[in-house]
Amino acid sequence: MEIKGWNSDAIGATEAVWGMTKMERGRGLGETTPYLNADKTLSIDVQIYPHGIARKIPDTAHQNTFKHTLVYTQMHETFHVGQIKAIFDTTGALPKPYEWWDLEVQAHNGTSLMYRTLYGKKAGVPSLLLDTNAEMTEAYKNKMEDYKKLETELADPTTTEARKKEIDSEMETLTTWLKNPKNLPQATANNYYKPDKVENFECD
Repeated sequence: MEIKGWNSDAIGATEAVWGMTKMERGRGLGETTPYLNADKTLSIDVQIYPHGIARKIPDTAHQNTFKHTLVYTQMHETFHVGQIKAIFDTTGALPKPYEWWDLEVQAHNGTSLMYRTLYGKKAGVPSLLLDTNAEMTEAYKNKMEDYKKLETELADPTTTEARKKEIDSEMETLTTWLKNPKNLPQATANNYYKPDKVENFECD
């Protein structure tokens, strides 16, 4: 099975350090954060938020829903590790700030396909990607275009050093906005998920 964006090298990647914490940021399920070290090597920090996962699950959900959502989240974050590794291996750099929108959509769609392939289609998936409204999409597109214009201006040899400092500041502000999980495509718990229909998934 070939899944767009999946990088099998992500499995057991030495660049990724995994952890679990009660603290949560963004959407509260999991988070993957890449870093470039001083020696230009890649490091990736992955955090899973079990308390955030528990809060996303309806009170009426099947008792195994938490375990399944936890596995789904781990798969989703592994997908991100693979995306980041593939980009770094090709460019020697981290993803562009405005690439995270497409990376998020790709990771969710790819994880959903992989989950259904592994555990059967009858249950569905425990997490659903919401339809992103037109206003949110347009806002992101505009910020992306602003960032790209600044990139072009920064690369222009006629740009003064004073202006370059201004551009760096503007790009830093845009980067924070573009990578903010609140501005990226949103996912939610699937209230119709049926864990008892899952195949080949061992749960006590």
